[in-house]
Amino acid sequence: MRDPASYFSKQAEAAEAAQNQELAQIWQQIGDYFQKKHWHQLTVLILELAVRPELQSGDQLHQLYTESIADFESKINPLSLVQICMPIVEQFKDKEEALQFVEKLGEKVKTNQEAFAQTKVLQGQLQLDHLGNIEKTKNLIEELDDLINEIDRVGFVHGQFYMLASRFYMREGSHADYYRASLHFLGCTELNSLAKGDRIEQAFNLSLAALLGKDIFNFGELLAHPILDDLKGTQKEWIVKVLLAFNSGDVRKFSAMKSEWASQADLVKYEETLYVKICLLGLMEMTFQRSATDRSLSFKDIATQTGLEEEKVELLVMKALSKGLVKGSIDQVAQVANLTWVQPRVLDKEQLKVLVKKINDFTTSINFMENMIETNASDILTA
Repeated sequence: MRDPASYFSKQAEAAEAAQNQELAQIWQQIGDYFQKKHWHQLTVLILELAVRPELQSGDQLHQLYTESIADFESKINPLSLVQICMPIVEQFKDKEEALQFVEKLGEKVKTNQEAFAQTKVLQGQLQLDHLGNIEKTKNLIEELDDLINEIDRVGFVHGQFYMLASRFYMREGSHADYYRASLHFLGCTELNSLAKGDRIEQAFNLSLAALLGKDIFNFGELLAHPILDDLKGTQKEWIVKVLLAFNSGDVRKFSAMKSEWASQADLVKYEETLYVKICLLGLMEMTFQRSATDRSLSFKDIATQTGLEEEKVELLVMKALSKGLVKGSIDQVAQVANLTWVQPRVLDKEQLKVLVKKINDFTTSINFMENMIETNASDILTA
């Protein structure tokens, strides 16, 4: 029979004997909260205790669970219970046994969406990192995607899920899926909670995924994210310049930087694909830069912008139309692309300046028309 009070007392005595007064005080306070049935305060303190370095060796955390927590786990907030168990799971040498522990935990907290979802994340981590079962990991991620969407607020579990998903997609070489999952992860994670080295790696991998990801033509969100600041002053800063070149469709700048980006094997391997992508972005940028009444782009102008031969321009425009990057039509006889719409993107500072200029020009045009109507109103009405 469990006796949590006795267990807490013995742990406090052991900490005092080891002359660790801080740890001894925590054990004593936990015992006091348990006696008074102050479950919230007890939970907060156990969460703190579970990550202390003194308990990270052997099976001390597992003993904490079996000797005490298991006795009152129904009194603990379900998500907090799962968070307490996370470092316990890491101490299991037998990962199949760890998986069984998490599955049982999931049954105990299944009435709480966040807590249940977090147990699925833990299962996914075990399957991916230790058991090597890719298919089960994939199934868990698909199941979690549905569970996460049912949770009203964005919190701890979302960050955990998107981190798992991004690591899975990286392992599978799915650049676009990795890019989206990692951006979601950063969206619900405080950057300061990540180590500097982890931020640099995350920023570089995200940038690489943006370049290589299929049908990713929107770089603005990433370029505006502060995580890219961590690449400044590092040997990997060049990738931000490549991103800027792609975002503005600057084919010449990308080509001029080859001595830098050629150091990355994946970029060299997919050089031809990257060239097509930046040409498409160049076409989008040309369309965006033009006013709404001046979007008839000659094949010659497009060829000059992209560096393509004129006979290849039509195929480029057709590709852009098929991907929904632009809308319009092609006049084969006149060798002109009549484009009426360009896919919305998150804009950088330079692109915002263009947008502001367009708005100002539009406002000026409206004011001119208004003044003209006012001036000639009497003539129009009496005509």
